[in-house]
Amino acid sequence: MTTTSGSRTLGVDYLVCPVCKREMRALTTQHIRKHGFESALVFKKAFGLDSLRCSAIRDAQSKFMQKNNPTAGGHRPATIEKMRQNRKGKGIGVAGKYERTPAIRRKIAEGVIASWETGKRGRGSYVFSRKCRKKVWVRSTWEARVVRVLDLHPCVLSYGIEPLRIPYEFEGVGRLYVPDFLVELEGGIFEVWEIKPKELINWPRNAAKMRALNAFVEKKGFNARLVILEQIEGMEMQVGIRPWEGRGEPWVKLDDPTHRPGMKRGVSNRSHSRSRSTGEPDDG
Repeated sequence: MTTTSGSRTLGVDYLVCPVCKREMRALTTQHIRKHGFESALVFKKAFGLDSLRCSAIRDAQSKFMQKNNPTAGGHRPATIEKMRQNRKGKGIGVAGKYERTPAIRRKIAEGVIASWETGKRGRGSYVFSRKCRKKVWVRSTWEARVVRVLDLHPCVLSYGIEPLRIPYEFEGVGRLYVPDFLVELEGGIFEVWEIKPKELINWPRNAAKMRALNAFVEKKGFNARLVILEQIEGMEMQVGIRPWEGRGEPWVKLDDPTHRPGMKRGVSNRSHSRSRSTGEPDDG
C-alpha cells in the first residue's frame, strides 16, 4: 500500500510535517528552517515530536550501528572509569565524555575566534549587507532576515556582526559569549542584539549569558535587545518587507517621536517587544 506526495510515491511508513502537511520519510534541517525554526530541537519541542525520521529509517540506522559498532557489548563500568581518568585533561574527548580543563577551553575558544576571523567557519551562509558594503556571515535564516531589516531601516546608521567578546562564567568555568549584532541607531544610541528562539531563553547557559550582557551594557552605556521571531516579523512590517498582518508590532513608529528604541537598558525574559529596564532571566 502506497501513498503519493507530489511526484514521489511513498510507502505506508512516513511522517507528515505539522506545518505544511507534506508527507516525508524524514523532516530535514533544511525543511525545518523553511518554516522559521532554527533547529530540530526547537521544532520537536514546538510540536511534541519524539523523532523526525520514520520508523523504517530509524530501524535501518539502528541495525547498521549494531552491526558496525566497534565496541559492541560495551565496556565494564570499571573500565570506563579507568579510561575516563586516563584521558582527563589530555583532550576534548568524544561526545562530552571527558572533562575539559580551563586551559583546553581557552585554547578551543581562541581557535574558534581565529576561524571566524580568517573566514574558516562552520554552519551558516554569506548574505550581502548594503550598510556594511560587503558579504557578511550569518549563522541562521533569522539572522539573514535581521540583516535585511537593518539594511532597510532608516533609524539604523550602521551595524556589525559578532564584533564583541563578553566573558562570562557557567558551571564554574570561564567562557566567552559572542552576541549576534552591535547596532548604531540615530541619536548616538548603541544596542547589542541577540537573536534567540523564545524556547531557549530560560536555558541555564543562556541565562548566564544574559546576565553577562546586562552587566556589559550597563558598564558601556549601551542597550540590549533580545530578538525573538515575533520581533523579527514586526521589524519586517516596519520596513515594508511584510504586510501588516499576523504577529509582531512596530519596532519604531516613524510618526511617533516618543516610540523609539534604546530608551532603557538591559534585556528581560518577561518581555521582548522593546528594550526595558534591566532584568535577568531566571535560571531553569
